Amino acid sequence: MEGKIDKILTELQYTNKRLGNLETGQVDLSSGQDVMKTQIGSLEKGQRLLTIDIAEVKSGLKDVAIEMAVVKSTLNELKTGQNELRSDVGELKTGQNELRSDVAELRTGQNELSGRIGNLETGQQEIKDLIKHTTTLMTESFTYIRRDMKTLAFDVNSDVELLFKEVAEVKRKVNKLEQK
Repeated sequence: MEGKIDKILTELQYTNKRLGNLETGQVDLSSGQDVMKTQIGSLEKGQRLLTIDIAEVKSGLKDVAIEMAVVKSTLNELKTGQNELRSDVGELKTGQNELRSDVAELRTGQNELSGRIGNLETGQQEIKDLIKHTTTLMTESFTYIRRDMKTLAFDVNSDVELLFKEVAEVKRKVNKLEQK
């Protein structure tokens, strides 16, 4: 019985640990979103700088070819960054879906655990009732045994007294016969 309770307590601790891990994962997701906002702000800042660079390119005909190569390179990096961001957002969505399914599994496990605890409490109450019933039966049995032993002892004592009386009577008769 104690083994089952220990097992249930171990499973409850494991469930609590998984809940803690879920909460940590949610905090990590939130901080990841903050980082993403910062990166988007950085991208917007980079786009503003790009606009300034294009204005400088128009004004400086000498450096047009060099600046255009830099702009193309920066645009490629932005596209790569945007593709990476899209990929990261997709991974975040997948992670959120996994967290939701884990939370659903945890709820199911908690419901099962609650049911098991209810069954355990019902079983304990049944055992208590059986012990009370058995104790009552044993008490009644001992009472009957004592009463029967008392009756038997009284009967034996009565029989012994009768036997002594008969022996005494026989001895008297024998003494009378001997005297004659």
